[in-house]
Amino acid sequence: MMARERSATRATLSAYETDLQNFYEFFRNQKAEEVTTANIQDYLSSQSHLSSRSVARRISTLRQFYAYLVNRGVTKENPFVCVKVTHLKTKSFSSLSAIHVKTLWEGVHAWIAPEGKRLFLLFHILRATN
Repeated sequence: MMARERSATRATLSAYETDLQNFYEFFRNQKAEEVTTANIQDYLSSQSHLSSRSVARRISTLRQFYAYLVNRGVTKENPFVCVKVTHLKTKSFSSLSAIHVKTLWEGVHAWIAPEGKRLFLLFHILRATN
């Protein structure tokens, strides 16, 4: 279903499968329709060893899974509807200080080999593009 609807890659499908298996293992003694919001809080607490991106993906996977179950009439409610995912900030690059630029410049000029020419050109490209 997911592969066809979303043109998902094998890696993405594998991640979805892992997410669903992990969820199933956590709730192995419970039916999907019996899972409550309180149970989900316990589940998410058990995922604290994962990165925030992995947890966000798991929530998304399970939200979609429960939407599918609701659509098929297996369960009446999607307990993941109330679960909020904070938007993850992308890492921004910081600019180099004048001291760092000077150190790089000196290092580029000290390099005596074909790699030095390459570094010299790369350094100029970096400076030109800020």
